[in-house]
Amino acid sequence: MKLKGRYSGMLSDVVSTYGVMFLIMLVLVGAMMAMGMINQWSMLHAEAAYIASTMAKFGGYTDVAASSLSSFCSETGMDESKITKQVSARGPVMRGTVMWVRLSYPFEFKICPSLPGFTVPISAKAYGVSNYLSGTPIAGSVYVNP
Repeated sequence: MKLKGRYSGMLSDVVSTYGVMFLIMLVLVGAMMAMGMINQWSMLHAEAAYIASTMAKFGGYTDVAASSLSSFCSETGMDESKITKQVSARGPVMRGTVMWVRLSYPFEFKICPSLPGFTVPISAKAYGVSNYLSGTPIAGSVYVNP
């Protein structure tokens, strides 16, 4: 049945208005989730840069870097067990050696906890150049295995 007269376009106007509103809401929710992922990647990159600078200071991955990562996870709400750490130098390396650290974390795209979501791995890599001189005490820090 086709409507005629002055009411013929009213139904399509109502449906298209709600359709456009739904699309706008969908785009806004997606943009907020993408901004959350970019924010988390930025925080992860800043922490990787800090760990790389401590590795450069002490010549390797020490308990100072490990405690920094633990406090970072508690402050940001990230699960420390989900962060994968890769470092190029675990023990003391000589001055001038380039070292790197890579942190990876699975970012979860979820609208609400009851709906299933999906994860996107985000990773950050940072570099540092060792300033450690062999024979120099490292002020009570110990080298640890990440």
